Amino acid sequence: TSQARAPVRLAGDADVWKIPVSLRGPLSSSQYLEILRRVESSDRLMVVEQASLENQQRLLAELTVSAY
Repeated sequence: TSQARAPVRLAGDADVWKIPVSLRGPLSSSQYLEILRRVESSDRLMVVEQASLENQQRLLAELTVSAY
């Protein structure tokens, strides 16, 4: 699942907005790494603010990514 929260204008800069998105769901380790690679190689400023992995019977990933 994915959930975008409301954009927030950064204080002191009227032209910069923070757009947080949370992703949660079952992923293989290669899918998880591919998402991280795409965030890191984006031509836009994107930051992984939170990441967690759970491995009970299958890998469950949760990422919170913010784009500016």
